Amino acid sequence: MMLSAQELQLIARDLLRLLPERATVERASEATDRYGVVQHTYTTVANDVPCRVAPVETRYDPAREQMKLRGDVTLVLPRDVDVRVGDIVALGSRRYRVVEMSELGTVGFLRRVAAEVIR
Repeated sequence: MMLSAQELQLIARDLLRLLPERATVERASEATDRYGVVQHTYTTVANDVPCRVAPVETRYDPAREQMKLRGDVTLVLPRDVDVRVGDIVALGSRRYRVVEMSELGTVGFLRRVAAEVIR
């Protein structure tokens, strides 16, 4: 049974509802300042991206004055988001570094990426 384009759009819309958080995707870039010094920075490549975080293995490590989240997660994002290994996905104060790209997920609308907690 083939699905029509309209049915596929409805499925995609419904799947996006399952991604309750909003993320910003940042990519490392370099720029040379006026003195010729290379500055490493991050550039936003996507903003307000629907996202879901699924912990794989996380733990809280006690630090001096705060608890730090450590571990690995799976991030679920829409397929058409430009995300690559090494990118940073930020959700509020939480930041994740993409370490592996996975195959397309449900009906090819979603993409799973493996990430590590960096803050």
